[in-house]
Amino acid sequence: MKWLRPGVRVALIGDSQMQGMGQRLARLLQQHGVSVPLVEARSGWSTRGYLQSGDIPALTRGVDVAVIELGGNDAAGNISPEAHALDVASLLHQVAAAQVVWVGPSVSSDPAFERRRQQMREAQQRVLSRAGKPWISGASLTRVADLNDSGVHFTPVGYDRFAAGLAEALLRLPGGIGWESWVGPLAAGGAAAVALGAAGWYFTRRRR
Repeated sequence: MKWLRPGVRVALIGDSQMQGMGQRLARLLQQHGVSVPLVEARSGWSTRGYLQSGDIPALTRGVDVAVIELGGNDAAGNISPEAHALDVASLLHQVAAAQVVWVGPSVSSDPAFERRRQQMREAQQRVLSRAGKPWISGASLTRVADLNDSGVHFTPVGYDRFAAGLAEALLRLPGGIGWESWVGPLAAGGAAAVALGAAGWYFTRRRR
């Protein structure tokens, strides 16, 4: 399994959250020798939008790992969790990269919208688990306190934190740069929790 190690090529794909943190995340990964030839961030785009565009095969061709951050705009639309699950599964089939990691929606300050986002997170996690692909909780990497007045986007400091948390999670995927150094602290009850199983992998990080 070829995860994030020096020389691995990674494409970062997402919506406005990737627009806010994508270049920050790319710089952090590049510091570890990971190549990031593509940051594709489309503000307002949903999983269904990328699916219907047919762009994913071309965007993920020629890279080893595709990191896909989507779902927040699906929650804003009239899409059921069941339909979102089907969209996620269909998009996974379009990915040309050898490996894919999905990052779920970040937090929102609006309670009703946050409930919808949670439904999308749960739908994504079920699909990624069945596919045996990593799913990373964007909500556990972000804090309401870091949101700007929009209630869904973050301040510059918030995006710095989001990028740093996501870089940490990506680098600690099994077999990646940081995995070996992380297993010991986890076993001792460190600041993160991971679940591994035959069906898949997910990462969630306790808020500090």
